[in-house]
Amino acid sequence: MNNDLESIINKLVEEFKHVNINQAKALINFDSAIEDMPISTGKRLVINYLEFNGQKKNGESINFIKEFEQGVNIIIADNLRGKSTVFKVLKAALTGDVNSIKADVRQWIKNVTLGFKISNKDYTVMISLEKRFKGILYSIPWKELADVNSIDDKIIFQANNNTKYYDEIQKFFFNQFSYYSLKWTQKSSAKDSNDLVEASASWKTYYKSIYLESKDSVSFYGGQDQKVFQMLLGFEYTNLINHLSVKRDMLLFELSKHKEFENRKDNAAKNENGEIEHKLEQIQGKLEQINNNSLMQELSRLQNEYNRMIRKLNHTNTETLKTSQESQRAIKKQAELLRKLEEYEYEERRIRKEMIRYNRLLNDLLEYIEIGQFFSNLDIKCCPSCNQEVNNHHSQIDEICPLCHEHVKIDDENRQVYLHKIEETKTLLKKLENEISLIKVKIQEIKDNLEQANREVEVIRNQLKLQGKYEEEMESELSNIIGNINLVRQNSSDISEEEKKLIAERAVLLYKRDSASDNSNEQIIVEKMEEELKILNSAIDFLDQKRYEKSKNILDTLASMMLAEIHEFGLESITDIEIDNKFNVTYIQNDVSMKFDDIAEGEQLRVKLAFYLGLMQLDIEKNFGRHTRFLIIDSPNKEEGDSKYLEGLKDVLININDRYGENLQIIIGTATRELENVLKNQTVYPKGDYVF
Repeated sequence: MNNDLESIINKLVEEFKHVNINQAKALINFDSAIEDMPISTGKRLVINYLEFNGQKKNGESINFIKEFEQGVNIIIADNLRGKSTVFKVLKAALTGDVNSIKADVRQWIKNVTLGFKISNKDYTVMISLEKRFKGILYSIPWKELADVNSIDDKIIFQANNNTKYYDEIQKFFFNQFSYYSLKWTQKSSAKDSNDLVEASASWKTYYKSIYLESKDSVSFYGGQDQKVFQMLLGFEYTNLINHLSVKRDMLLFELSKHKEFENRKDNAAKNENGEIEHKLEQIQGKLEQINNNSLMQELSRLQNEYNRMIRKLNHTNTETLKTSQESQRAIKKQAELLRKLEEYEYEERRIRKEMIRYNRLLNDLLEYIEIGQFFSNLDIKCCPSCNQEVNNHHSQIDEICPLCHEHVKIDDENRQVYLHKIEETKTLLKKLENEISLIKVKIQEIKDNLEQANREVEVIRNQLKLQGKYEEEMESELSNIIGNINLVRQNSSDISEEEKKLIAERAVLLYKRDSASDNSNEQIIVEKMEEELKILNSAIDFLDQKRYEKSKNILDTLASMMLAEIHEFGLESITDIEIDNKFNVTYIQNDVSMKFDDIAEGEQLRVKLAFYLGLMQLDIEKNFGRHTRFLIIDSPNKEEGDSKYLEGLKDVLININDRYGENLQIIIGTATRELENVLKNQTVYPKGDYVF
């Protein structure tokens, strides 16, 4: 980034005559504590458990308990039966926005418990709304809260009022997902004030990328949709462009004030000069004291340390992803070797059975031959029938049987056939023995490879454990750095506000003094501010283009993913999607370029849902972006959704659950009973029943 900035600063100095290089650097440079990086942190938010209890106005008890699973979860209940309230309670626990719950229902609810995970870490939120607000965030699974003797050491923060909880939960999620507050300018809300003030995007603002309310189905994100879009993508230069844009708006406002003042000014009395000089000396002395404050130096050091840790953490996350992929490959190889080993061992057992069968056959053949020779040479002493002595004058040579004295015809040809079968059987047995030997060699080779594969899997698993432990240590260190930054900023905030006030007062006094001495000075100041405004505009345009060039491939991929999801919803009339360098999304529908607001109301919900799914897929498949991979969709099939859209929605939900069920979580609330039994993780309330 520094090289690009140096290049544009030199370019701008050549173009604008009233600004030298030091002034240009003062205008453009921005020492930010946040460095943008589009690579995903790999973190995700998963809701495990939600419970809230209380009592309705009619005395009926409230005891809502729900466990959620990974993938797509669906709650089916009739309209106006409490689905949206469940989502509002969930939002209140995650953002601190208790006022999002309807005022009458808010009076019923007394306690809220929320269990969730960020990656592999468990957290539990407990909120009490009895009498006064109290909220606590624990670093422990919700199931273990009742089993742990002392949980004080598991408390991340506790707040005794809603405002503090709102601030603390924002710091927590900003830290977890590397979010920060993009800014914009707006008129002061103070009565009778025309000043321009800065406004910042909060965690509640970014939560709009998680919670798709039914009432918001016809709007993209709201007033700050591009800010949310830019933060979720995290492209380089975003923070700097945002800073320069705010500075430009402030400069433009100051320029307008100067011109207005010039039109209204009158010749101030010269006797005011002495008083002006005296006030200027006082202000200058106070500013010098502020500039010598060591807190600013400490803040700069901590900001540099923060940037270093973010780069290390991103690198480690990338390495962990590579190791996980290696682990999958090693496990697959291990399974393949086990399969081959089983096949060869089975073949060995089969051949041994064959050998047993042929050995039996060989023994039978040999026995036949031996028995035949035995009877031909038998010398019979007594007849087995009458026990009389037998005359053995006849021999085998005479071809007379010694037992029955009948002529015997010896069949040599038949005997040779059996001898031939014996030889064939012996040959076959030898062949089978050779096959057994070869299989044993192969089995031993597979066992050796399997042993090596087992060692490789174990090494990779240990490496993943070490990397996980290293990530935890870095995250802990990063959390400490952020805490120190916040502490330093808190301690220096009064000084910063005082400094701003003094600078503003000095500017007014200098203007009064210079305008009283020389009216032409005011014109010079105006011209200089106009030149500075041109510089800022040129710098912003340059950085916009740089950011777009570096991120175009990612934006094109996102646009393709969005288009594919839109077509899955049955909206074939949109044939292309374009995203420009200002993050404006254009839809090509029936060969006409259209913005979101131009799309038919019945189609806007599908387009918006496709955008959410595209962001999550970009994170999962391409490892880009900072989406939490968690989405709440309230009433995705309103009355304007046709049957083709409903069928497309069914297919998309099943497809998402099959492809990404282990990498994201979506919770859907709907009154459309056609979606019943589409997904495994469903909770269906009978018609007319309330959710709580």
